[in-house]
Amino acid sequence: MKLALNSSYMHMNIDLTFQVRGHTGLRCTSLIKQFIAAEELLKPLVVTLKTLLGHYDLCDTYTGGVGSYSLTLMTIALLQFTEIKKTR
Repeated sequence: MKLALNSSYMHMNIDLTFQVRGHTGLRCTSLIKQFIAAEELLKPLVVTLKTLLGHYDLCDTYTGGVGSYSLTLMTIALLQFTEIKKTR
């Protein structure tokens, strides 16, 4: 279950996720850590893209933006695709 709150007077968004049956968050975190360890460009690319998206208010999924996990997976796919393309 996910609960997202925002406060106009505190200028802060709060995103709480509760682990329920079938929740895969911990496994996903482990997977992302493995990719970060294997690809040195992943973390700086994701941080840069996240900053850019934040500048345009496109980094929160509950307002129609792209979440960190999705952005990270798309960046991984891009890095893998460009690596495959280089080897051809």
